[in-house]
Amino acid sequence: MNIYKKSLLLTGSYLLACQLCYAEPPPPLLYYDFDESSIRTEYIVRDSSGNNLHAVLAETDTHTSPVQAIGYQGSGLYFNGNSLLKIGDHSLLDLNQYTAMAWIKYQDFSGNDGRQEIYEKVHSYWMNILKGSGRLRVGGIFGSCNDANRKWIYVDSLSAIEKHAWTHVAASYNGSTLNVYINGQLDAQTPVSGTVCDSDQPLTLGAKHHLATFDTQGRVLEKPVAFMKGTIDEFRLFSAVLSQPQIEQIMNQETGLAFAATIIEPLKRSTNMAPVSIFGTATSPAGVSQVVVGIKDNLTKKWWGNGSWGTWLLAPSVISSANATQTRVNWEFPFDPRASSGSGNYLLIVRVEDPSGTRSDPASLKFTVSTSP
Repeated sequence: MNIYKKSLLLTGSYLLACQLCYAEPPPPLLYYDFDESSIRTEYIVRDSSGNNLHAVLAETDTHTSPVQAIGYQGSGLYFNGNSLLKIGDHSLLDLNQYTAMAWIKYQDFSGNDGRQEIYEKVHSYWMNILKGSGRLRVGGIFGSCNDANRKWIYVDSLSAIEKHAWTHVAASYNGSTLNVYINGQLDAQTPVSGTVCDSDQPLTLGAKHHLATFDTQGRVLEKPVAFMKGTIDEFRLFSAVLSQPQIEQIMNQETGLAFAATIIEPLKRSTNMAPVSIFGTATSPAGVSQVVVGIKDNLTKKWWGNGSWGTWLLAPSVISSANATQTRVNWEFPFDPRASSGSGNYLLIVRVEDPSGTRSDPASLKFTVSTSP
């Protein structure tokens, strides 16, 4: 073969590889965005992939349930260092090749067994943060689960994960290489051969959940370890290997962007002890200029704005100003009526304003405040 023909073949192969690299990502096998408000009332985290791999929030004698909180995009799920989300076991979760990713924001704490588990399907695949170094560890067991030749292999990231900051983390296994991605970039990899071990253990977020222990009656005991303290958002699991450009594309995409405000806390018609934590998210395709909040006392019909009583002139309290290029922001509003109106029923209204001065439709809810136990 002459050099010219060889060059054409190599160029064609490269172009084909690039087309595959930049192709539209495949649909996920499992996708939790944690945005639905029903999480707080139905205690179910719904799978948006269409495969119905829903998870149920449930407390046991060994762990508590994570709670909905401000996420990277909309809402996320906060794990308090003794909580986990149990997806369970399903044949769809037995993967020979895969890609997993999420946005995380973690805190350091004692008692985490040397690591904080982001996700793990015991005896199959996992991702955790190492205590001390803060590095991301991705691993799995390769080969038959019952084979003496099975291999426990992992790779640690070269970079540490920053505490108290949102970081996009991803892992993939393509049949020959185990890869770690941080903020959309390949950070570390190690060669591996063989298929990922199948197991009957559950997939969990926020801890490792082992079902290998039994009580005197032969019942399976829950044995979670390596709890995480922090928030997970936008968790996706694929039964395919995504390229680096595809991982970065998903990392950068906006999901469900609308011109609207969302209230995460307090809950609708809930009773809260003063002071009340009020927070949520705001989105605008044109950019978020500011977020305005008003709280009305149902007894005096006055609006609470920026720490004082008075008439609400459409802008009772500007609580968040942002660069107009930001299309999604988190907002918080401290509310403490103990020195003024005291206990009672209140109406909360939130609006988003874009750079042109246009305001979104209001998000609103009623809640109750008690100033005494």
